[in-house]
Amino acid sequence: MRGRGRITAFERDIKRFQTLNFMLERAGALNVVAKNRDFTTVDPLDPEYANVTHMYVATNYPSLTVNAVAASWTPPAPGRAL
Repeated sequence: MRGRGRITAFERDIKRFQTLNFMLERAGALNVVAKNRDFTTVDPLDPEYANVTHMYVATNYPSLTVNAVAASWTPPAPGRAL
């Protein structure tokens, strides 16, 4: 993303949400906003999501998703956006 835009990550399970926050902080992902809610409850007409251009839905196996992303992603320098 080269420091442009924002990613909103939804996780409805509180323990996985806490892990997500930990991993995002560890990675220095400054332009990712994590929300503890089910994304299917989001109103697509909400102005907060008016400019959404892409959507990625992860598998029900979060460890597989985290490992796949970690294996293919190099974190930015500390303090830099993705």
